[in-house]
Amino acid sequence: MNVENILGYGFIGLAFLLALLAFNLLTKEQKKDSPRGTMLISIFVFMFFSLVLAGGGAFLEY
Repeated sequence: MNVENILGYGFIGLAFLLALLAFNLLTKEQKKDSPRGTMLISIFVFMFFSLVLAGGGAFLEY
């Protein structure tokens, strides 16, 4: 995966990378014996930020 090519799409590419990072964080946290509540909340806030950024990027593109 070439990050530079993805970021070439602007806000939408950045939002995609942030969503991918949030997915990876959730996957790693779920592999633990007991997921930490504060970490899960932080990941969900990060996911919300990614969705807002994707929505803003889509709005600005069209």
